Amino acid sequence: VSLYKEFVSKVSSGREMSTDQVDSVGQGRVWSGYDGKDRGLVDLLGGLDVAIKVARARAGIPEAQEVTYVEVPEPGLFSLQALLPKFAGIDVADTPEPDSMIEQMRFRIKHNGEPIPMLPLDFMEMSR
Repeated sequence: VSLYKEFVSKVSSGREMSTDQVDSVGQGRVWSGYDGKDRGLVDLLGGLDVAIKVARARAGIPEAQEVTYVEVPEPGLFSLQALLPKFAGIDVADTPEPDSMIEQMRFRIKHNGEPIPMLPLDFMEMSR
């Protein structure tokens, strides 16, 4: 099963739509929150604060009850983030310098809204 078909299947069961309906609406695209809501793919718009309120309500936690939020992953002795480049065969020393990243951001902002063919993780930069 392709990753896309698996995704469409999960969306269809969660949205109570047929896979054909989800595929015809989604069309393999990434929609903005507003466009996704207009197409029935999003229930509610909001940021982290709204997500926390919804999660609290679904968990049945009263608003008056104090809750401690823990950011994960917490830095510690073992860092999966530090190991991932090694698993992918990427030498951290070969990752782009901050100036290069700024240039990439400028390019992406300049071409915002346009299709930009790219490889994941800016593979061309990583392969040097």
